[in-house]
Amino acid sequence: MAQLPECENLELRREGMTLHVDFARPQARNAMSFAMVDELMAVLDAVREDREVRALVLRGQGGNFCAGGDIKDMAAARAAKAAAPGEPDPMAVANRRFGV
Repeated sequence: MAQLPECENLELRREGMTLHVDFARPQARNAMSFAMVDELMAVLDAVREDREVRALVLRGQGGNFCAGGDIKDMAAARAAKAAAPGEPDPMAVANRRFGV
C-alpha cells in the first residue's frame, strides 16, 4: 500500500480498493491552483504502481467540481519575468504544469 502525500488542497480517503480525492478549495470553487496541481500529481505518482488502488474518485467540495485554473496563479505567472536570459518563460512553465 502506497504512502499518500500530505495535502492542504485535497482530502484523501481510502475505502477498500478505491481512493477518494476531494478538491478542498470550496472558497475558490475548487479552482486548480499550482499547489493543488502539485498535490494531485504527487497523489497520482504515489498510487501509480499500487495494486491496492483500483479506482480513483475525484470530487469537489462545496457544490462545485472544479472552476478550472486559478486565475490568480495564472496572472502571477503572466506577470513574472524569466529569472535569467535563456531561462524558460514563466507562463510556459505554468502551462506545462497543467499538462498543456
